Amino acid sequence: MRAKNGDKTYLLAVGHEARLLALVLQLIEPIPAMDTFVESDWRIKSDTVNGLKTVRVLSGYESPEGKLDSEHARGFWFDPSGALVKTFFAGVETRRSDFKNFGNTSVARHIDVLKDDHLAMQIHVTDLSPAVGFAKSTFELQGHEWVRAFTAEDR
Repeated sequence: MRAKNGDKTYLLAVGHEARLLALVLQLIEPIPAMDTFVESDWRIKSDTVNGLKTVRVLSGYESPEGKLDSEHARGFWFDPSGALVKTFFAGVETRRSDFKNFGNTSVARHIDVLKDDHLAMQIHVTDLSPAVGFAKSTFELQGHEWVRAFTAEDR
């Protein structure tokens, strides 16, 4: 379980599937924390993903043949509307599709996760709903305040 109340974040990981669910959440929200890079790290270029014209934002090494370094490269591909359609981080690629509006944003309902160009996992978002009618304190998990340390992940 992950929760946030203001600037405080909480993490409670119990059960035999906790690590898998943490991976799924990281794949769904791959944007790095602001303090883990500098602006000069990033290169921008036009690219195509599944026939769709995109803008690619990439940091890390890319070989002359276009192969991304699995340890250091991280990339984000955005379609013309600004939707995140593909990511690459730690050697794992995600491809997002079936976007639906939720509030003021568009959310991918289908995410394919690939490792070494092979399908490793499919994530299907079946339901989204706002957390309405809850007291803010509901999102405080006593004894489970989480502080990011030496990771690129922000919540």
